Amino acid sequence: MKVTREQIQQARRANLFNYLCSHHADEVETDRHDKTLRLVVNHSISVKSDYSGYLDFSSGEKGNGIDLLTRHFGYDFQSAVLALCGDNFSFSFPSNFQKSTEMKEKKQSIQLPPTAKDYRRIMAYLIKTRHIPAYIIQPIIDQGLLYQADKSNNAVFVSRKKDFAELRGTLTDRPYHGIVAGSRHDGCWAFCLGKGADTAYICESAIDALSLATITGEVAHYVSIAGAGKQPAIDQIKASGIKVIIATDNDQAGDACRHRNKDCDTIRPQYGKDWNEDLIKGAC
Repeated sequence: MKVTREQIQQARRANLFNYLCSHHADEVETDRHDKTLRLVVNHSISVKSDYSGYLDFSSGEKGNGIDLLTRHFGYDFQSAVLALCGDNFSFSFPSNFQKSTEMKEKKQSIQLPPTAKDYRRIMAYLIKTRHIPAYIIQPIIDQGLLYQADKSNNAVFVSRKKDFAELRGTLTDRPYHGIVAGSRHDGCWAFCLGKGADTAYICESAIDALSLATITGEVAHYVSIAGAGKQPAIDQIKASGIKVIIATDNDQAGDACRHRNKDCDTIRPQYGKDWNEDLIKGAC
């Protein structure tokens, strides 16, 4: 069923704050002082009360409810429009809101996108656009940690336990980065370069993890926590006893992550905002 222009306009005006509280209460956190929501998986993204849009203060990305649901919650365009049009989100957000145990128990399981018949689109995107060599990419595909989604052609970076997945759009004119709905709030995506690794580099995205591995060539675990604000994921990795090196972006959110984790060694990109920019500019 196609959505109408009127439905699209209505979805763009929908109260995004209330929608997230109603349908994704276990995936957002609230600041009671200014009634602002932040995504659990990325604290850089905020949604203000009685507002129809969002802002990522780290990247400057902003958009309406449709944009947020498709980029960061795994919806396709039609599903996002219908979801935002489906209810009347006029209720007020309670000042004493807390995530209830019942809401946590209702957390949806991850729904991974179907696999495409071939992976030509993601291979072309990663090699030609992102400058990541095939010898880094192919073993990750062979291990089932990366595949191309059917229809959308997104690159799907999925964890070994299939409880977390990061999405990356392959259209260079419409960049897209999101998380599959239902992913663990403390989850991450990771791969190991070589054998016997005792160090984990914490990056903000799978693209950056691949880029850093290409730059260093070091035997290590390369991890994406999908955003600089996802401290629960970092804490999980720390608890494993492995040496952790914070390798977040060269920006305010990355600096905040380094500040929160003063017990860890840190590195930062030298030539650009992130590791892929360093790779493209010839840092290796």
